[in-house]
This record gives sequence, C-alpha cells and structure tokens, in this order.
Amino acid sequence: MTQQIWTGLLESDRITRYYSMMADKLRWRHNILTAILIISATGAAASLLAQLPNWVSAIVIFLTACISAWLYVFDYSGKATAASLFSDQYGRLHTKWAQLWYSENPAIEEVRALQDEYNNIATGFMLDTNEALNGKAQEEAYTSVPNQFGYTERRSAPTTP
Repeated sequence: MTQQIWTGLLESDRITRYYSMMADKLRWRHNILTAILIISATGAAASLLAQLPNWVSAIVIFLTACISAWLYVFDYSGKATAASLFSDQYGRLHTKWAQLWYSENPAIEEVRALQDEYNNIATGFMLDTNEALNGKAQEEAYTSVPNQFGYTERRSAPTTP
C-alpha cells in the first residue's frame, strides 16, 4: 500500500504542476493576442495605417479579424481558468495524499477513494495534452516529492492528464 500512496503523491504533484503550467501558458497566449487587438484598435494605429498603402491597411484589418476569431475559437481564457481550477483541485488532493502518507495505518478504502477522486477531477472537460509541459511537470515532481517526503521509489513512465 505504501507504493500506491507514493504513486498518488507523485501523480497528484505532477498533475498539479502540469495544470498550473498549462494555465500560465494559455493565459500568456490570451494576453498577447488581446494586447495585439488593443494596439490595433487604438487611434495611433489607425492614423499610422492611414499613411500606408491601402493594401497594407487591408492586410492589418484582415489579421485583426483573424486574431479576434482565433481568440473566440480557441478560448484561451476559458481553458486557462479550467486549468487553474484543475490545478487547485489536484493540489488539494495532493494534500490528502500527504496526510495519508504520514498516517500510521492508512486503510485501503482511503487509498481507493483518493484514486477515484484523482480520476474524476477533470472528467468531461478536455484540454489538449502538451507533452513538453507534462515531461517538465513530471521531472519537477519527481525531484521535489522525494526530497519533501524522504522516499525514493519512482514510477517508470508518466501518465497523461
């Protein structure tokens, strides 16, 4: 049962980090595209465009429309909010795993309940998996958790969020 609890600690830490990184990345994308839209909507940009050839203005207007559509379709802000929520929920789950780790006589029912909770947090909402972020989150978790909890058993392969 120690291995199951250890796996729960590692995986809950990894996925907490993953969704936190994902939220940051999605927020960054949203903010950059929103900033471009704001700049293109200012009077200074309009006066600058008025001095350029018509075809340049047409391209800028087209690109601005594309960015607006891109923001709407990919909903980075909504996905960042969901990823932040998942990170918070998995973080609370990690705390429960830590409490179980320090428990003298953990019951198998407690382990199963936490495993079920882990499996049900992000059910029904899909975010594309970013393998690079997943690998980075795993590496950080597999470095941090053994130092924090004083145990070195490692799982061989990461799971995907």
